[in-house]
Amino acid sequence: LGAELFVLPQCSAAGDQMSRQFVYRPAEARMERLTRRTHRQQIATRLADAVTSILPVMRENIEWAPVLAHRGEIVELTRRVIGERDVIEAKAEAAKAKERYDGAMRELAGDPGLKNDPAWQRRVTAPWWIMRRGDTVEERFRAQRERPRFPAELHVIRLGDIAIAANGFELYLDFGIRIKARSRAVQTFVVQLAGGQGGGYIPTARSVAGGAYGAVPASTNVGPEGGKELVDWTVEAIEALWAEPR
Repeated sequence: LGAELFVLPQCSAAGDQMSRQFVYRPAEARMERLTRRTHRQQIATRLADAVTSILPVMRENIEWAPVLAHRGEIVELTRRVIGERDVIEAKAEAAKAKERYDGAMRELAGDPGLKNDPAWQRRVTAPWWIMRRGDTVEERFRAQRERPRFPAELHVIRLGDIAIAANGFELYLDFGIRIKARSRAVQTFVVQLAGGQGGGYIPTARSVAGGAYGAVPASTNVGPEGGKELVDWTVEAIEALWAEPR
């Protein structure tokens, strides 16, 4: 398509999603086999098809001087409340993980070649991550006492009829859908993991109740209440950009 065409990659709200299917795994594997494409090639093909299918329409309808406006702010969101029980459980889990980690490291001392074995590496990195999570929960437990609200850098851009809403979290899909449903823009792009400060996951109440990976205290600074606040600020910011004179 030439060097003059730039495709801007954005990661939408997807804190509770993966690039691989969980329900239709056999169907995905069959499609990869039939097309003789790897999983990554399948994704690349879908992206390429999306661009080439819309490009002719864009050339005919592009607006060369659209309205451009921006609003950015540090917004104080309600923190995820972490209790003493959360700290105790995280520390107990970390202690068990340390035993597995120490055992793997003792094996490495006797056989340095294990460092090149991916299976051994997984045995080390998995418990190390759980050990780190124990410290993280304790740190956040202390932080919420000193500062009960979490400062988050949020942005909204208006580009013609399009709104782009950016945040630094791994935002669960429900929150992204709420923003899009309430947005005044004709089309709204929600961009997660964007900004100077990452804030971890923002899970839904349903995910917190289920104890999912992205909803445990070690994965979150902000909980469902803060997610609602992020949605409300974003929708209000979009509304304000559309209310301003062109």
